[in-house]
Amino acid sequence: MPGRDCTQEDMELWEELMCRKEDRKEKQRAALRRDHESHFAHLAPLPPPLPKSSLWFALERRPEKYRVPGIRPFLVACHDGSLDDVKDWLVHKRDILRPIGLRDGLVCAALRDQVEVARYLLDECRTTITSMVIGATCNRRSLPLFQLCVEHGYHPDQSIPSNDGGMGTALENCLDNAEVVRFLLEYGADPDISHSCDNRCMNWGLRSAPLMDRSSGLCLDRTVRENWRDSMELLLSHGANPNLARPLNGIVLRRFKIQLGRLGDSETLEKYDWLGLMKLFIRHGADVNKFNYGGGTALTGATGHGWWDMVEYLLEQGADPRIKKPVTNRDAFETAAEKSGTAWDSEMLKDYVAYLCDDEELAHSSTTLPVPDEARSNPLAQIIEKMKTRSGGKHRD
Repeated sequence: MPGRDCTQEDMELWEELMCRKEDRKEKQRAALRRDHESHFAHLAPLPPPLPKSSLWFALERRPEKYRVPGIRPFLVACHDGSLDDVKDWLVHKRDILRPIGLRDGLVCAALRDQVEVARYLLDECRTTITSMVIGATCNRRSLPLFQLCVEHGYHPDQSIPSNDGGMGTALENCLDNAEVVRFLLEYGADPDISHSCDNRCMNWGLRSAPLMDRSSGLCLDRTVRENWRDSMELLLSHGANPNLARPLNGIVLRRFKIQLGRLGDSETLEKYDWLGLMKLFIRHGADVNKFNYGGGTALTGATGHGWWDMVEYLLEQGADPRIKKPVTNRDAFETAAEKSGTAWDSEMLKDYVAYLCDDEELAHSSTTLPVPDEARSNPLAQIIEKMKTRSGGKHRD
């Protein structure tokens, strides 16, 4: 980095050298990028990443410490929102300011949410919107700044160059603010896009925009994990695919954490409309039998936590209790048996299981074979038997 008391020309030269170094690293990863992006070749191309901000801002964000003493007062004025001082600079000292100084001034204004200063720089100077401008806008959850940036050409699907590209797009950084989420979605944000969690993105660089995952459920999963209901509904109403995420498993896990007291005393089970949450996602097409390695299906999770009313609802929605949880290789019947301390042998009871699951191909023609009392005491089997009684189905003696 240039020493203290350098000039804007020095800063621009340093930026050019660092950009060349970053471009060389980017070229080394060109094959990886092509391979990753080929998976989404059927989709419309994304807008290009935002231009990089000065590397100085990745290291020091206080304008009074800026390396170029000649324009520190201008940056401080932008940072403090002194619009008259900013105008005075641009009227009487315009020849002093180079493009890098104007860009850095816009970043300083964004860091403190100085909307009028930012508007003046964009309207009068056509200043470039760089990554730190949007990054600061995300940190502030500033709807007026987002509106201003969109007016001047910013698209919400532009990725934000950041450390290993971890910021992704604006949407995934503002999910706790429903107003901002609504605005970004209305102006084209894709709810199924996020930064890639591929380990190959590590060490990509300090100001990089590596790979974007265009089939990600990260945004939806996070709204479930944090219970941001308004944002959750906005994502779904704007086309978020619940089957790219794990919302049903997330609901089961959150309830279990509250039950154990892991989320603090302010979080209580009565605070949530758990059934309403499940219905919301299933209504939008969530696959009730979707599973993951550690959690299995929502049904096996609810069974393991003894959430029996939800177990019944999931069964009504078509949940299959025979799907095994990969990490334990147990299905919902075995999980229920373990929970209740009863015996269950899936192989010996496969005919009974087929009957419970209405599997005509596997069930024997005879329905009179006795069923062990231990099997009948399985809580999940009892729930299914009760459901069959309600629907007028035939009992297994």
